[in-house]
Amino acid sequence: MKMKTEKTSSFSKTYYDEPRDEMVCFVPISAKRLLDVGCGQGAFRGNLLKTHSQLQIWGVEPFADAAEVAQQRLAKVINTTVENALESLPEHYFDCVIFNDSLYERFAVLASPVDA
Repeated sequence: MKMKTEKTSSFSKTYYDEPRDEMVCFVPISAKRLLDVGCGQGAFRGNLLKTHSQLQIWGVEPFADAAEVAQQRLAKVINTTVENALESLPEHYFDCVIFNDSLYERFAVLASPVDA
């Protein structure tokens, strides 16, 4: 899988366009609203909707070109980093948050105190 660590305005056509089918089993069947952090082009949605047909999927993606593609696939895409998106996200809205391939870059967000 191609991983890009530098934020640039251009990206490879395969940039995060892998569906990550092996991660679908980790999404609870009861989930109704999912946030895909580092959603890339939104490809995770593909097989996920086969088993979670009523799932509303939002994405956060810092790369504008990838976010533009994801906007055609997901309910809503916020084109910024997750740190900058936190204030734009509705509180207590998502019942599942996915960090496919982006958690290692986001440890600072998880280390911050969160209101429960």
